[in-house]
Amino acid sequence: MAEIPITQALKQATPKPMKIEGVVGAAQGLREGSPRIKIYVARKTPGLLAQLPATIAGHPVAVGETGEFKALER
Repeated sequence: MAEIPITQALKQATPKPMKIEGVVGAAQGLREGSPRIKIYVARKTPGLLAQLPATIAGHPVAVGETGEFKALER
């Protein structure tokens, strides 16, 4: 059971995983109609996955591999 609303959990919890090398973002998402926190990583590795929580404030966490994010030049 969720301890706090997912938007609040995401806001409070995002700074910690963003400090882990290889984590490139976090967002609120849905899977089969259920809200969850999505943590995006450049590359899924066993070492990186071991550092990420399975839940945050009672909300499930899903991990997605995106590759590196790079800013586009204007």
